[in-house]
Amino acid sequence: AAQTCPSPAGWAKPDRHLAARSPTMRFALKPGGTAQISLLAAKDVTLAADARKPRPNTSAGLAAIDVGKPGKLDVILSNATYVDLVRDGKALRSSGHSDFKKCPGFRKSVSFDVVPGRYIVQMTGAPTRSVKMATVLR
Repeated sequence: AAQTCPSPAGWAKPDRHLAARSPTMRFALKPGGTAQISLLAAKDVTLAADARKPRPNTSAGLAAIDVGKPGKLDVILSNATYVDLVRDGKALRSSGHSDFKKCPGFRKSVSFDVVPGRYIVQMTGAPTRSVKMATVLR
């Protein structure tokens, strides 16, 4: 069967952000958008939760996201960066995962069940210093 590739809003012209290096940050991403996020050396990032240890010589970063209604939050990534969704210092268990290896510009999507509130998107193990990320709340 042919794979259906994602088509998130703003993928062609993403907002640009620098990832946070610690869980205390003021700005937040909005569900339904796409951002090109510049990451940091993993050794320079204080993680929001000990979900997985960053591998040496990889990149990492954090971004807050404010969720306004309950649902499923899909985090779509352009590369093989690990992504965890953190709330109150604990990583949520993902509720789904899709690989998009046959979709140009996309790599994977990870889904999380969410309720309203602020979460931290924790990115670790990134193979490059940047990742394009879209969030879709459904």
